Amino acid sequence: MECKMDDVATIADLRRRLAESEAALHQSEARFAATLESVPAGVATLDMNGRMVASNSEYQRFCPTGLMPSQDSARVARWQAWSEDGRPLQPDEFPGARARRGECVTPGQEMLFTDDDQQAIWVRVAAVPVRDELGKLAGQASVISDIDALKRSAESLRKSEQRQIVMVAELQHRTRNLIAVVSSIAARMLDGASSLQEFERGFNDRLSALSRVQKMLSHASSGQRVKFDDLLRTELVALGAIGRKGGDDHLILAGPPDVPLRSRAVQALALAIHELGTNAVKYGALGTGGGCLQSHGTWRQKKMAFFGSTSTGARAVFGYHNRSLHRLPAVMVVN
Repeated sequence: MECKMDDVATIADLRRRLAESEAALHQSEARFAATLESVPAGVATLDMNGRMVASNSEYQRFCPTGLMPSQDSARVARWQAWSEDGRPLQPDEFPGARARRGECVTPGQEMLFTDDDQQAIWVRVAAVPVRDELGKLAGQASVISDIDALKRSAESLRKSEQRQIVMVAELQHRTRNLIAVVSSIAARMLDGASSLQEFERGFNDRLSALSRVQKMLSHASSGQRVKFDDLLRTELVALGAIGRKGGDDHLILAGPPDVPLRSRAVQALALAIHELGTNAVKYGALGTGGGCLQSHGTWRQKKMAFFGSTSTGARAVFGYHNRSLHRLPAVMVVN
């Protein structure tokens, strides 16, 4: 009878110890699960078949079926990756597949994942093999990091730097052109001016015309161009030809609207319009009370030509060699 009581005590003790062990195991598993969830990345351990043994919710976000990408035939097409030379990687070259062969893939392979909403997300996938006490492959540990915001920010920064390089090159180009134009104006005015006062007036007038066109170029939106009719009206307003008290009946402006100008042609064309307008103010229709200035455009054999004439029959012509007026004025004649 005494032996039987000892057996009962032993069994009770074993049950108690077993319950304590199970409780400790549950607590350990809970701590492990909490630790996994606290990691700001997808973390999982997988067996040799590529099936998840333990994982957090972030990893399940990318692998909801419990299989690693290369083993999930239904979802493997959602994953894309490229080698350093730009070659698309095959599923057996994905990090998980390589870890199954004993390779360590760290810090990881950048991959593009497409979610259920068809949104492309950049991630970095790392994988390392797990071995048992005998050194035999038993599975792998895998980490999926969402790097989409970082990747897209880096790409945006790269594009911004490229745009800045282009803008600096364009600024340098325009500055050189502007200096050349100013030098040319100064040389021409020095040759034709009879006095320093005449040089100053003419030089300042032309610099004002350049200033107006530079303002138009700087205010043009990215990817847009200065329009011919905007340039023409700006110069006519500056010359006092538009906005008179008696109205603008002395002007007839016609032709195709919104003709785009390349930036390198705008300066020369503005100066040409300024010269013609100045001549009209001094000697032509804009200098007389009953004069009339006409400006109209037409297409002729894929060339754009604008004509201006006065009530006295004087005529000015300047043409450009295609729709966007790529070249500088080819002809400028006053009859």
